[in-house]
Amino acid sequence: MNNLGKNIIKTIQIGTGWFPVEPTGLNRVYYNIVNKLPSFGISVNGFVAGSNNGFTASGFATDLNNGLTGDGIFIENFAKPDEALIKRLFLLKKSLKSTINAIQPDLFVTHFALYSDILSKISKDTPRVMHFHGPWALEGLVEGDKWITHKIKHLIEKRVYSRSNKFIVLSKSFQNILHKHYSVPLADIHIIPGGVNVSEFKVIETRKEACQRLKLPYNRPIIVTVRRLTRRMGLDQLIKAIRLVKEKHPDILLLIGGRGEYEGQLIKMVRDYNLEDSIRFYGRISDELLPLFYRSANISIVPSLSLEGFGLTTIESLAVGTPVLVTNVGGLPEIVNGLDENLVIENSDSSCIAAKIISVIRDDISLPKKDQCIKYVEKNYDWQIVVKQISDVYKKLVK
Repeated sequence: MNNLGKNIIKTIQIGTGWFPVEPTGLNRVYYNIVNKLPSFGISVNGFVAGSNNGFTASGFATDLNNGLTGDGIFIENFAKPDEALIKRLFLLKKSLKSTINAIQPDLFVTHFALYSDILSKISKDTPRVMHFHGPWALEGLVEGDKWITHKIKHLIEKRVYSRSNKFIVLSKSFQNILHKHYSVPLADIHIIPGGVNVSEFKVIETRKEACQRLKLPYNRPIIVTVRRLTRRMGLDQLIKAIRLVKEKHPDILLLIGGRGEYEGQLIKMVRDYNLEDSIRFYGRISDELLPLFYRSANISIVPSLSLEGFGLTTIESLAVGTPVLVTNVGGLPEIVNGLDENLVIENSDSSCIAAKIISVIRDDISLPKKDQCIKYVEKNYDWQIVVKQISDVYKKLVK
């Protein structure tokens, strides 16, 4: 049921990929925002670089040739994600021109600086909101970009942000980056966190039953982490920490979910440390199994090293009822401090991570119980609550 009517606000939303096909944090946020906006009187014409073989989405009538349609929603797959960049930009520009002429949008909403730059060549009068999911140039630098690549990315970001009216960021940490590195006035930045579909993470199984279903050893202390396997996610420090924990608790078991370019190096690291019995890699965890994956663990962990604006896996774990340890990086402490400050690890060093894990195993510190975790997420991070805040920003700008 939605609230679309005579006073509907028509938006164009430019993303990167479509979440069920390209499961990144940015795509997950985009997917949930566009799915829920019509219930607040906001229609969406969205643009993503989808898969090579078409794409589908739950709750939508599907047309693999032309995109995804729902009540108040149309998502166009403007290019294949592996197309040459110049071709993707050309195809996006062509699609945008056609749609702008057809619907006369009230608002442009963008989620990625590179694709957003196209708008400056098409329309200058329509107001714009930029969802700042992270500093594109700085993230690339951390992951090994050359200086010239970093500089080009930064210049594109500066140009795009200078032409945006309002910004939505996931945390105060990202608000500070946007203000400091891109000179965006604080008054133009709205802090609205990421969210989770709480109903999809309701798990009736006990931890023991979850372990049985996933064929995991219930009698061992289990930690899970669900991450994109890149350098700044801190998984190398976590592996080193498990090596230290194992000296005191030989039965420790770490389960790593996710894919990424750093995966091969992490697997080699585990082998070099002879930790094959203590660390298992699971690749991408399906949406169906993800709640059980969290539920099987005593705790989950988010060991990021830098530029972590939010960390959706943090609230996913809490939504299941599994407490989550986070490093004192970016927006991570902002998520859990309102629940329990014991969930924050002082820094991202392996020895510090190991010490916190050991203190949890030995019950030296108390962590929030299952019901506390779930209620905290229901109150603060359900997508319906989050998208209501986003829609308010859109409406104020249009009016």
